[in-house]
Amino acid sequence: MLLLAAFASPALAQSASRRVLLLYSYEREFAPHDAFAGLFRSELGRRFPEPIDIVELSLQAARASRTAPDQAALDNVRSTISGPPPDLVVTIGGPAATFAQTYRSELFPTTPVLLADVDRRFIDQATFTAYDTVVAVEHQPTEMIDSILRLLPDTKSIVVVIGASQLEQFWLREVQHEFVRFQKQIHFEWTNELTYDELIKRCSQLPQRSAILYGVLTLDAAGEPQVETRTLADLHGAANAPLFGLHSSQLGRGIVGGPVLSIETLSQNSVDVAVRLLQGVPPASIKVPIQRAETPVFDARELQRWGISESRLTAGSVVQFRESGWGSQPLLWILALSAAGVFALVAIVVRVTTRRRPRTADTVATLERLDLSGKVGAVTMWATGPDGRPANRESGYFHYDGLSIAIITDLGNGATSRVHPDDVQGAMDAYGRSLNRREPFQLLYRSRGEAGAYHQVLDIGVPRFIGDRFAGYVGSTIDLTALTPDHVALSSLSRRLMHTHEQHHASIARTLHEDICQRMMGLTLRLHGLGAAPPRSEVTGTMQEVSDQLSGLASEILAIPDPMYRKLDLLGFAAAARGMCRDMSTRHRVNIHFRSDGPTAAVPEAVALALLRVLGEAATNAVRHSGGTEVTVLVTGSNGEIQLRVTDDGVGFDVDGMPDSDKVGLVSMRERLRMVAGECEIQSKPGAGTCVMARAPLHAVQVSQESLPALSPGGS
Repeated sequence: MLLLAAFASPALAQSASRRVLLLYSYEREFAPHDAFAGLFRSELGRRFPEPIDIVELSLQAARASRTAPDQAALDNVRSTISGPPPDLVVTIGGPAATFAQTYRSELFPTTPVLLADVDRRFIDQATFTAYDTVVAVEHQPTEMIDSILRLLPDTKSIVVVIGASQLEQFWLREVQHEFVRFQKQIHFEWTNELTYDELIKRCSQLPQRSAILYGVLTLDAAGEPQVETRTLADLHGAANAPLFGLHSSQLGRGIVGGPVLSIETLSQNSVDVAVRLLQGVPPASIKVPIQRAETPVFDARELQRWGISESRLTAGSVVQFRESGWGSQPLLWILALSAAGVFALVAIVVRVTTRRRPRTADTVATLERLDLSGKVGAVTMWATGPDGRPANRESGYFHYDGLSIAIITDLGNGATSRVHPDDVQGAMDAYGRSLNRREPFQLLYRSRGEAGAYHQVLDIGVPRFIGDRFAGYVGSTIDLTALTPDHVALSSLSRRLMHTHEQHHASIARTLHEDICQRMMGLTLRLHGLGAAPPRSEVTGTMQEVSDQLSGLASEILAIPDPMYRKLDLLGFAAAARGMCRDMSTRHRVNIHFRSDGPTAAVPEAVALALLRVLGEAATNAVRHSGGTEVTVLVTGSNGEIQLRVTDDGVGFDVDGMPDSDKVGLVSMRERLRMVAGECEIQSKPGAGTCVMARAPLHAVQVSQESLPALSPGGS
């Protein structure tokens, strides 16, 4: 009996696995369903507590997608699900949804069916049975055209990238019908009759005031299948016009952005429904609202590449992939550099000791020394898999490209028992958003050490990819508690970086304005003179065109440096501050009242610059976070001192109970004023608004690097 039980156990365990059939419209690598399917498979395996056996089946090859799935597809599905029926069928994409609705009674009459990642246009509610439910989306390409025209109002021509498959021909008809209202303003070109090479060539030779909208390209006019990762990369490299898309999975791959459909949210919603279906919830009782494009999201690099000002973005837009996002948070930036430096140094040491050698006792001892969890001042390294959890929870180590690195993190493990209760929700929300978007993150929270005391820790994570597949995060955690004795040295380093940052900005501004732009304007005047001469050939028109382009280029270059220096130089402190308030009031649609009293004309440049930076930080916080409608800015000068007061009528907050992660802006303001012997104070209470007060002596001279105390060798 014991032998029989031993042999039967594996079989019973195997039979306990839940079978899920994923029915793809085409092969799984074709967009946009590839990104959705990858997230769905990973999240379902993580969320459902029982073993899952996922069977993946494509209805037809993309190469054959000019027609609907035929009898061969039906026979293939029938043979795949022969035997016990699956516990759940999940269709992915429009053709798969249509196929399942057509043949459900023949193939899986009583199996729960989830129609996922499908546009509402492919859903026929009249054919639904008690075993059907849907997580549908609604693509709204007209919203993307509106967004393009908002960002680039002079646009006259838009190339719509769309293929030649049956699905793409359906979308061609739908989009042509919906774009009728733009035809008087925009000339549309459709690529369904172009081969891939012709498409790339065409997009590299577009006239001025053009844009490209990437719809869906599975099959080109020559019948060749196309994979989106390649086509986006090729288009981005060749196109001479900005590229837009429709899905969040295309962000970071060349599109400018806009009201894109969140694939991450779609996969999460679909997994929620799939888990409920596997738990036995009746399908007909599950109703999920149709998902549409969410908050507009943009790629900062593409905005800069095409000269699109962020002032044209709609309120609430999110800008990702900023290359210098930490520059406005000096303290956090310094700590991040410190942690990253330690991480890189230890990684090099571990690589040398472990690569191409077995793990000896010495190696294990070295790795164990990396496990610094709970030790004050420690820096630890960690890694997660694509589901956001540690890559190897059992051994405590993960192995990556020959490295063996200790895994120590609260959030990556999903276990927050050591995180301070007040910090759990905020940290997890921020971590979850970064995980869904595959973005780097930085988290500041309190974690309980071995002795039971809470330590302030900084978590920094960077996404890693294997090819185009998201493989998780690698990062480091630094205990900031031990940094308190070194606060003076760290503050000095912060001010030194700010000082260098301002000098760098000023140098760029002077170089561009006094050298490059002057030379360009001289060249422009010469061309204007040639253009005014008697026409001798068709060259005159070309010279005029070049002249106009140079004038525009000079204007763009003038906008590159921080405009604050130019405004201070031309207007003085009070007028520059008034202009800043006026611009922010217009941009954020909040009333900002500016008043200046007393002698404010002869403000030293260093003091004026520091106060303008503080004004920008305080006013930005007021209009974005206070929820108020009135902001008052008062500048006064008396007794050799200048004062700045920024007051709002918003919700206010508890200054003492303010999370450390939200204090970075305050630290930045204080450090800037310390550079000019000034100081900053915040007064606020919940429900009573906020007042930021800054003061600095009018005779103050900016602190030089030489006057800053030197860091001790161990102070970093």
